[in-house]
Amino acid sequence: MQDLSFLPNLIDEDIYVIKEKGVVQEKEVVQEILVETESKVEVEIKVEPAPADPIPILVPVIENKAEEPKVVYTQPLPTEGSNLKHCIVIVESSEAMLDNGSKTFLENILKSVKRSLDDILLVNAKDANDEQIQALLAEQNHRHLLCFGSEKLTFLKNIQAYAVHSENHKFYLKADGLDLISTTVDKKKALWTALKEMFL
Repeated sequence: MQDLSFLPNLIDEDIYVIKEKGVVQEKEVVQEILVETESKVEVEIKVEPAPADPIPILVPVIENKAEEPKVVYTQPLPTEGSNLKHCIVIVESSEAMLDNGSKTFLENILKSVKRSLDDILLVNAKDANDEQIQALLAEQNHRHLLCFGSEKLTFLKNIQAYAVHSENHKFYLKADGLDLISTTVDKKKALWTALKEMFL
């Protein structure tokens, strides 16, 4: 071992030197402690067992799993037509689609703007909920939407009747039911004015 007796002459404070001794057991820590006395430096070897297990460090685990999209299955609404000109017409009828009188009146309305029943998608929304309507609109490519006598389309509730509303290059028109329009001259005129603005 190296002679360290000169250290007290140079340093007035206690000195501690830690050295590894030979082969140190994995579970032991060997320390040499130098203790200053009046005449000499004594070396004490202190062997302490190392902690059996390291202190665990707790790391918070934040689970940030994105919620998987929920698949919602909706019953398809009754429809008729091929939507050849990207126009959806929404009605409410107790019939499967429309009674003959209302259907004839609708055909006349469509002829006035150069459309036929094949050019549109006629939708009976009598028993529809908002999810079914939104699913239908998302599925069907449309540029025009006519709503006759239905309050099922929540986004049309604040739109004035017989006034064309446009949003994202799509045009919307809300009007009274076909039966009421067919028997009221003023409503026919208001509808015709709106249709000209929308289609012509």
